[in-house]
Amino acid sequence: MMQTTSLLPTILFWLLAIGLVLLPLLPAFSEWRSPTDVDPLPVVREHDGEARAFALRFADWLHTDARQAMQAAEARGDNRQTLMKGDHAFRLLGEPESWWPQQRHKAIHEGLLSSSELSVPDDAVCPWEVASLSHLKLGRRVQVRAAVAGADLTVGHDARVGRWADATRTLRVLTGARLDGRCTAGTQIFLADDVSFSRLSAPTIKVAAEVEEGEGQARQDITHQDWQPSRGEAIDDEGHTWRLSGNLTLPPRARVTVSLVVDGDLHIGQGAWLQAPLKVKGRLTTDADVRFDGAVVSQGAMALGARCDVVGPVVGESQVLLGRAVHVGSLEALTTVTAQEVTLSEAVCIHGSVWAREAGRVRRA
Repeated sequence: MMQTTSLLPTILFWLLAIGLVLLPLLPAFSEWRSPTDVDPLPVVREHDGEARAFALRFADWLHTDARQAMQAAEARGDNRQTLMKGDHAFRLLGEPESWWPQQRHKAIHEGLLSSSELSVPDDAVCPWEVASLSHLKLGRRVQVRAAVAGADLTVGHDARVGRWADATRTLRVLTGARLDGRCTAGTQIFLADDVSFSRLSAPTIKVAAEVEEGEGQARQDITHQDWQPSRGEAIDDEGHTWRLSGNLTLPPRARVTVSLVVDGDLHIGQGAWLQAPLKVKGRLTTDADVRFDGAVVSQGAMALGARCDVVGPVVGESQVLLGRAVHVGSLEALTTVTAQEVTLSEAVCIHGSVWAREAGRVRRA
């Protein structure tokens, strides 16, 4: 018993010594097991007010005082710029930069600002903002928190923008890219195949291929036949809105002049023309070439067929699928497409905004 008691202090001493040696090595071991330089960027949703407020201030600064501040810093020989009392510095870039080749697979722990055209090389990771007063191009698999361009912005194949993006003119998003948060453009947004997004806003949003010339003209030559509800009840004094119970199918080339509220599922035949708002409490599906002059709302899943034309907003409680060459809104009357999940097919064109509250994606028809 006495021998065991005498060994206990020795054992405790060596355990303490080994612990003191190994403890400082734990951060390095953790970094080796899971390198922070290649960790994915955190996703910040639209409701992150702080991130959105910073985005607005940053874009405003970029478009007003940035050039003067950068020229003053360059004259001083200073390649760092403090922006709006931010929590990180910005590197003022010139082209070419000799340090670019060393950034592959490494996080760049400062923002990047350029007064000229800027191309971020493949596989670069920047947890802060990347901005250019001219054109900005993100290479393949680039990860940035935010991207701002004074002209055109290109997001490369399989690249990721973690919080927000803004282009004064055109935002072009290549195959496999991922856009988290709000992305805006002053004139237009082009989306390639297999792009995922959260919220997009621009006067024109186009997907993949352009609509072929004449592709959307067939609906103008359709001869319509007036359709009136044969059952249900009028829910306004003048009979301009009808509530219909159960499921309903509208025949092809039908013209509907009253607002409809359908308690069940609704299927609309090819070439139909709805001249008033529509609300469906079940699922809404359509054939090709259907025209909607008002808002389209569905509590169930919504799938619009090829070349459908919607003047007003498209609102879904769960899922919205826009088929090939669907057209929503106009340059004169911007509108919105929104749902929990939004899927856009090839050649879709939307004027206004697209808000996918959980998941947005582009797929081939």
